[in-house]
Parts: sequence; structure tokens; C-alpha cells
Amino acid sequence: MKDIVVLCDGSRVDEFVDAFKIQFEGDANIGVLWSGTMHRYGLGVIVLECEDDAEEFLHALQDDTDIFDFSEGPEDPIYVVRASGGNAPSC
Repeated sequence: MKDIVVLCDGSRVDEFVDAFKIQFEGDANIGVLWSGTMHRYGLGVIVLECEDDAEEFLHALQDDTDIFDFSEGPEDPIYVVRASGGNAPSC
């Protein structure tokens, strides 16, 4: 399993979470782990948990212009900050 951190417009977090839940309904290999909004810049953050084989989904994220950016797991800096931040949200 790995986590994917998705950054988007903070006002659209609920919209994206609902869309992801519909897209992943019935698929035990991927799901929404946590979502929220950053305080300083108002960016939306959605953490997805998925099986290691999620290449098709990652390509879709890359092509989606409504998604600002995403991180694919422990080797990416944004994930490391989240994992070692001390005050990371519990899931």
C-alpha cells in the first residue's frame, strides 16, 4: 500500500472527495484516507491510500488540470513532511 497526496483548490475538496468515493466504490484497492484544507494558502489536501499498482489512476491525475499537484509516497518530500510533522492528523 502507498499513499498519494493530492493538492487542489481548497473550496473544491468536498467535491473531489465525493467524486473519488464514487469512482472507487466497490474497489478495495484504493480509497480516501484523509482530506482537509491548509491554513496559509487555502490549498485542499486529499490523502488517498492505494495498492502499489495505480499507474492508470496516476496518469489520470497528471492529465487533470483541476488537480494542482500530487505526491506518490514516501520518497516524495510532501509525504515525508506529513509523516514526520508531529502534529499530523490522525485517520
